[in-house]
Amino acid sequence: MSTATDPLIDSAVALASVWAGALTGFGDHVGEHSLSGATPGASFGAITVAPAQLDVETMSDAGLLRAIRSGYDLKRQVDALLVRAAGELSVRSRPSLGQGGLAKSSGHTSPAALLTELGRITMAEAGKTVRLGESTTAPVSLLGERLPAPFPLVADAVNTGAVQVDAAQAIITNLTQAAPRALPEHLVAAEEELVDFAASHPADTVRKLAIHWRDALDTDGVAPREEALIALRSLRWSKQGNGLERCTIDLDPLGADMYAP
Repeated sequence: MSTATDPLIDSAVALASVWAGALTGFGDHVGEHSLSGATPGASFGAITVAPAQLDVETMSDAGLLRAIRSGYDLKRQVDALLVRAAGELSVRSRPSLGQGGLAKSSGHTSPAALLTELGRITMAEAGKTVRLGESTTAPVSLLGERLPAPFPLVADAVNTGAVQVDAAQAIITNLTQAAPRALPEHLVAAEEELVDFAASHPADTVRKLAIHWRDALDTDGVAPREEALIALRSLRWSKQGNGLERCTIDLDPLGADMYAP
């Protein structure tokens, strides 16, 4: 029997325990005044109130915060399994398989497109999940040897639910951008520090630190990259079929700041 779901089961049990323990009767006055005689999840006239809403209304502030934190612990475990599954979906849909790939044989153009149907999610979320799965999958060589994942520390953190998927993707994106001009040992040090930081900080804060690391790792400095962005600035003017005229401007970050509200 697989043990891969054991952390998920443990987190689910923990959430149920924390949730039950947070029910203090704090919100009993709600039932006394507006939901008299009602049972959780029942209909009150034309209004049906979900059992979870009635539960959280009884929680103390501290209990509510514990329940939310435990819920996100469980979510990270679910995300860890989905990322692994998305990575395998990508492997089974690799271009070398042609029409025999899993995505195409299922009638989709890419693993992300198939994921949008399976999960009823946006293409943006599906693409992010697939990319993270690819970057944290330990591949098998043509000789059958298991190779390390491209970002092994991020992979371990995602697999154990220690790091949230948005934070993990921010780390991978910025270290990938830095890799061509960074020393390998510096990349490893950056990955280690970012993973440690991500275990206890919000994803937006992790993204900002990852950007700083990307710039610091660039042995050529940020100037060449800024010059490349400046060279890509453009202005395009086109007329639409209905007579409207469209102006599209591509600006470098500094130029964009000049026009920001």
